[in-house]
Amino acid sequence: MAITNIFSKRGKPVPPRDVLTYDKLPQALRAQIVHIWGEALGFANDQDYGDPGFSATLWDEILKSVLKEWGEFQLVPHKRGFEAAATYLVNTDPPTERALDLIEMSFLAIDKVVREQWWTNGRRWAKIDMEPDDAIAELNHRFLEHGVGYEYANGQIIKLDSTYAHAEIVKPALTLLADPAFKNAEAEFLKAHEDYRQGRYSDSLNESLKAFESVMKIICARRKWAYQQSDTAAKLIDTLMANGLVPAAMQSQFTSLAAVLKTGTPTARNKNSGHGAGVTTIQVTDYLAA
Repeated sequence: MAITNIFSKRGKPVPPRDVLTYDKLPQALRAQIVHIWGEALGFANDQDYGDPGFSATLWDEILKSVLKEWGEFQLVPHKRGFEAAATYLVNTDPPTERALDLIEMSFLAIDKVVREQWWTNGRRWAKIDMEPDDAIAELNHRFLEHGVGYEYANGQIIKLDSTYAHAEIVKPALTLLADPAFKNAEAEFLKAHEDYRQGRYSDSLNESLKAFESVMKIICARRKWAYQQSDTAAKLIDTLMANGLVPAAMQSQFTSLAAVLKTGTPTARNKNSGHGAGVTTIQVTDYLAA
């Protein structure tokens, strides 16, 4: 028997979907973080000439802070410093919250301690050669690349669904697009996010505009409002306004909204990725795609 949309199901809110995951850090991501640690915090576990080196001291402080908060004495048996942290993150499959605790404390040390000591011999002898801003930027890029919804900012790991744009724009849009009528627009919107995560910013712009236009065409088709498949975003917006998608009494309030919609994604796409570049290389930035 086919699945039927019975009474008890109708009217229930569609479960929100997301373009990001939160409960698992992929193995490749964890390995990449260890690589960043090596470049930005150093590998040292032992003492140099009888005195703890810069990297060894820093790792001891990081692990001591984390273990104290957890109420434990060691990450993994018979290992310390960088080796203990790397083994714990990559080989033990720790709970996500604890992995994020360790990542947060390590990048706080990069952000504050390494930054303050950048011009010292201790940092140079530890062979730390990745600058803090580069380490933080790479961490956030790796999170995004793997579709993991966290980033390091202002001294802590934050969950991206708590940011304004994600909470107020992306997730509500995905909830609306979950309506089966909008399945093509949903696929294009998700493809735009995938392209963005992989750094294909020109493709992301193209898919964003396709999703935007698809939503408007679907509305027109369902309302039986005349439109052409070849209509541009600007023309589709005019069609929606002319047919009363926004009630006439409120249209003056929405005049500026229509202008923003016409000059937002459509203009960004047409000026930067919608046509052949010719002899000029057009570089679409991450913030424009975002």
